[in-house]
Amino acid sequence: MTRKTLPWVLLIAFLAISTIFALSLMKIKKPPARVYRPPVTEAEPSWMMALTVVKNQASTAYTESPGAPPGAGGRPYFPGAVAVHPETPVAWGGSPLEPIIPFNTSIHLLDPPSILIQGQEHKFFQVIDTGDVNWSLRRDSPYWIDLFFGTTNQWSHRKASNYGVKRVDYYWYHIAQEQSQAENE
Repeated sequence: MTRKTLPWVLLIAFLAISTIFALSLMKIKKPPARVYRPPVTEAEPSWMMALTVVKNQASTAYTESPGAPPGAGGRPYFPGAVAVHPETPVAWGGSPLEPIIPFNTSIHLLDPPSILIQGQEHKFFQVIDTGDVNWSLRRDSPYWIDLFFGTTNQWSHRKASNYGVKRVDYYWYHIAQEQSQAENE
């Protein structure tokens, strides 16, 4: 070796030894192990929103005495409230506390588009009571509605009587529960 190449050889040797030493101090990272992850699936809902439309059902009107107890659903009477049949006639073992349309459900008129009660047009009504609990008057209309026309007085009683029986079409939304496998078997 000549004097000119010796410094370069020493420099290269020093760098090589330094690099080997530095690499020995470093922990070499391994790539992360692959972990199996099952594909993500969306949970199926156990309920859904359903729409029920009924047509050509009887509607009647009624009044209540001042200070009358609340309707079967526990709410006081108000214009825009309705009574409906119980799900099963009481004479057949049904209960007036189990209406064919659940309490507090809003029903929306289709035809006629609205009904005038106490000077106000009503397009929707809220179920708060049951009536005709044995289905004796309206067997031909399972989804009959009885419109509350106000506290009983000469005017409201006359308006309710004059209303008579009118045919209506209406709809309501409700939650439909999915049946479990055990219920289906």
